[in-house]
Amino acid sequence: FHIAKKKIPTVDANGNPVKPETPNGIKYEQFVFDIFPMVPMTKFASLEVERSSEFSPVKNGPGSKEDCPETARQDLMAEGQRWLQAAGAKINHAVEISPAISYGGEGLEKFANTEISQDYIH
Repeated sequence: FHIAKKKIPTVDANGNPVKPETPNGIKYEQFVFDIFPMVPMTKFASLEVERSSEFSPVKNGPGSKEDCPETARQDLMAEGQRWLQAAGAKINHAVEISPAISYGGEGLEKFANTEISQDYIH
């Protein structure tokens, strides 16, 4: 296990909630890669991908500096911008694209030579 130091809310002797300012407990964690040594090499495979296109973890709460809902949203919208630029759209800001429109950047040719001003395409 990996140890993660956490701020764990508690209650005082009177039952009032206490929100600690510093870590006051530990959490035992496991990650997907912890299993790799246990898998026979004949059954093991991996893919190398562009991190910015495939991975944006949400491990921390809102307002954190990294790996939080806000950074995941920024990364998702930056991917939408890259997809539209690759399709030939004129866009200079991040945009969210509904998965009903495109799941992986496909089918966006209709936006070629189109100036995109909205933040969400659905």
